[in-house]
Amino acid sequence: MKDRIVPVVVGLMVGWLTIFALEKLNHFAYPMPEGADLSSKEAIARLMASIPAGAFVLLFASWMVSAAVSGMVTSKINPDKWRDNVIIVGVVLSIGALINMVMIPHPTWLIVASAAGYIPFAYLGGKIVNNRKNEARSYY
Repeated sequence: MKDRIVPVVVGLMVGWLTIFALEKLNHFAYPMPEGADLSSKEAIARLMASIPAGAFVLLFASWMVSAAVSGMVTSKINPDKWRDNVIIVGVVLSIGALINMVMIPHPTWLIVASAAGYIPFAYLGGKIVNNRKNEARSYY
C-alpha cells in the first residue's frame, strides 16, 4: 500500500506545484487585464472569453508539462510499479482539471485536449525516467 500511496501523493503534490509555478510564469506573458472583474461567475466567463488563444495554448502546455513532471517523480519514487502509479496520477490531475474547467469556463478545445492529455503525458514522464534507469542498468 505504501508503495502506491507515497509515490502518487508526492507526484500529485509536485504536479500541482509545477502547475502553480508555470501558471505564474504564464501571467508574465499574458497578464490579467487592469480592473478585471472576478466578482461573479458571469464576470469571470466574460473575462475568459476575452483571453487570447495563445494564453490558452500556453496554459495547456503548462498543464501537460506538469503531468509529465508528476509522472517522472512518481516513477522515480517507485520504479517497480511506475505504470499503475503514473496512470493514477494522470487520472487525478485530469479530474482536477475538469472540475476547474466546469467551475471556470474554458474553450471547448482546451477541455477536450486536457481530458485526453493528462494520462498520456504522465505516462510519458514515467516512461522517460523508467527508460533511463533501464539504460543505466544495461551498461553494467
